[in-house]
Amino acid sequence: MINRPRQIFNNFGGLLLALIINVLVLLFDITTPRGYNQWLIYEIPLLVMTSIPSGQLIWLAISGTIFIIFGFFFSPHGIPVFWSLINRGLGIIILWVLWWFAHRRKFMEESLKREHDLLQTIIDTIPVMITVYDPHLKEFTLNRYFQELTGWGDEDKEHLMENVYPDPGYRKDVAEYMHSLETGWKDFVIRTKNGEDVDSSWSNISLPDGRHVGIGVDIRQRKHLEEILRRDKETFERLVNERTKELLEKQRELERARRLSDIGELAATVAHELRNPLAAINIAVSNVRHRIKNPELEGNLNVIEKKVGESGQIIDNLLYYSKVRKPAAQEIDLNEIITESIGASRARYSNRLVNINVLRTRDSVVRGDPVQLKEVFCNILINAFDAIPEDGQLGMIDIEMDSGEETISIKITDNGIGVSEETRQRLFEPFFTTKSRGTGLGL
Repeated sequence: MINRPRQIFNNFGGLLLALIINVLVLLFDITTPRGYNQWLIYEIPLLVMTSIPSGQLIWLAISGTIFIIFGFFFSPHGIPVFWSLINRGLGIIILWVLWWFAHRRKFMEESLKREHDLLQTIIDTIPVMITVYDPHLKEFTLNRYFQELTGWGDEDKEHLMENVYPDPGYRKDVAEYMHSLETGWKDFVIRTKNGEDVDSSWSNISLPDGRHVGIGVDIRQRKHLEEILRRDKETFERLVNERTKELLEKQRELERARRLSDIGELAATVAHELRNPLAAINIAVSNVRHRIKNPELEGNLNVIEKKVGESGQIIDNLLYYSKVRKPAAQEIDLNEIITESIGASRARYSNRLVNINVLRTRDSVVRGDPVQLKEVFCNILINAFDAIPEDGQLGMIDIEMDSGEETISIKITDNGIGVSEETRQRLFEPFFTTKSRGTGLGL
């Protein structure tokens, strides 16, 4: 009876019912002889009416006190007046003690109800998923946000784990985490009722009664921001790498320009200091050949002329490298440039047994500097001839031309000794050479 629902009585109806019972008790009291425990019946309305608001219990205690006193004067004689007075006084004391306990209980119930309502309001309105579940993961209590976000409601609680985590293996991992009660947060993907996958992060709390509370947050926005940050980071790193490469390239260009300046000064000095002596040596050799016609000296004179020519070529290379010449662009036929370059390189290596195969293209007209392009192809072919061993082996040089929509590619290969990776990294470094008599300026 103490836990009878409050809605049974409204404010007026509960009080009226209590007063009626008290009046009936009074009628019983004044129609029966005085007894030792007769006052006990005045406690009945207070005990019965504990489900009414606590503010009305005071009226029951007051009315009960009045009726106990009233019954003392009007009930028929039974026990002596002295004992009846003491007995009813004790009844009044017990009545008010019962009222205090009932009032206190009602006050605590109402306070707990207010706290419960406040907590329930917070749980239902906070934008966080909250689930209360038993250790067997069979019984769930879901807050409003969880139901609104996922679409799963009270009617789906029986198979909630299967619905939210349809993959058995993944569901097993989630269940292990829910039982482990690990501290911190862990990310999981939950399946909504409409089939959408939602990124979420969960943390667990253990309750004293053995149940657990799962607290989850929707982290889709966080994941989206993380993806944006990741892309921005990759873009930033790519831009930094590109700018770094550009700066390094500019630094190499500055270094190259500085070396060009140094080479220009060196070349001018070499040209001035060596050309005149070399010219004098050539004249002297020519005079000796005309005045002394000795076949035995002819070989030595040829060697001198050859070395003087090589020295002159070194000087020309230095002067050519040190001058940045603007290309004189004009329409040229690359087939003709390739043919002239092959002829020039063959003349230099006439004693080599080398076959040169050319796969030409019909559309070979481009705009370019014929002198510089011929210099490029000649230097590459010279390197190819030098790479073929002088051991009687038949050398092969293949030249393949391929025309695209806007470009023409030319690939030159040979069956020589090849180029190591270390040498490949330094191919275009000025004055770097693997030849005993090279200048390192060809490429």
